[in-house]
Amino acid sequence: MMQMGYVISSEIREYHLLQNSQNQLLADQIRNDHDVVINLFGGLEIMTKFGRIPAHEIASHKIAPIISILTLRRGRPLSSAAIDAALNQSCSNDSSYIKHQVYRFRQRYSGLFCKEELIISTLGGYMLNDQLHIMTDVEEFDRLQKSLAHISNRSARVH
Repeated sequence: MMQMGYVISSEIREYHLLQNSQNQLLADQIRNDHDVVINLFGGLEIMTKFGRIPAHEIASHKIAPIISILTLRRGRPLSSAAIDAALNQSCSNDSSYIKHQVYRFRQRYSGLFCKEELIISTLGGYMLNDQLHIMTDVEEFDRLQKSLAHISNRSARVH
């Protein structure tokens, strides 16, 4: 029975790796195993060296708004109640909804983040893993917008 369980779990893991390799469109910014690109514009999309979660796939899961909130408020942990309030949900003390969504995300996409987890649990709540080099299109947009302040040539600004 134990051997059969091992075989089944190996097959499931191989299936997930195969499924993730079908979504292997890499972003230009990804250079090593710990690079993660999160695009929020045009729908949430996550890319790593090991695969990609396209916008249409992650939109079908209820984790997308949670990841968006954690991405926008990166660097500090948020409790389940704070995430619940930011989502304009029930604002109750029942954190099982958030825990369940994070657990399902971890189970489904565990092979994409270099033996790390994208969302980690800390004493203060959930946050994006600071061991990963996470880049977002929002940060890139802000950087480009700041660089435009010093450019006066109209064609250079458009470019």
